[in-house]
Amino acid sequence: MDTRNKVTIRTHWFMKAIAILSILIGVLFIYAWISGISTDGWQGTLLFGFLGGVLWVFASSYIEMTDQYVFVQVPYGRFKINWDEVTRIETNGAYYAFIGDEKRIVIALSLMSSAQKRMHELMNLQVAKRNIEVHQSATIPMTHKNSRVTH
Repeated sequence: MDTRNKVTIRTHWFMKAIAILSILIGVLFIYAWISGISTDGWQGTLLFGFLGGVLWVFASSYIEMTDQYVFVQVPYGRFKINWDEVTRIETNGAYYAFIGDEKRIVIALSLMSSAQKRMHELMNLQVAKRNIEVHQSATIPMTHKNSRVTH
């Protein structure tokens, strides 16, 4: 594999900033509750702490694309499909479903960082090289299918 044809993109920094801000607001609610300023501090702590925690977990997601495969790591697992297995790509511009025989990986480039252009270039190169069909669709399947990486 040519390492120049490897692109990794992570969740956009803005999502991480929102997660940190939510956690800090949760901490302020704890302070207000403990110091007696507010009797409803525990509710704000639960709301903002939970929101911040969930956002932080999702902010650890990333996508890796090479000339051999597409790989996705999200909080609920790691998924991979080889380009040789991809028969078509369905997209609405923000989401891309890489579909093969009984396999699927879905990526959301809109939530990712600035390497989107390089990833699009690599994807277009593989589409042309392997004659993969690309379909515009208003509805994109949102789940991965038979592509979980177990090791």
